Amino acid sequence: MPKIFLSLTAKYLERNFLSDSQQLEKYSIIKLLIQIFKSIIIFMLKNYFLLTCMINYK
Repeated sequence: MPKIFLSLTAKYLERNFLSDSQQLEKYSIIKLLIQIFKSIIIFMLKNYFLLTCMINYK
């Protein structure tokens, strides 16, 4: 799901906002989005793991 969303946002940004002189900015925007999604997913997985451990422990 996030990969599909990232590719769609990249295509959208490429079509609507970016010219040829801004290729590096495009890649930095995409890298930033990927890092944000990775951190959110890792955070959610850690919290889910902690919650399940606490529920199972009780």
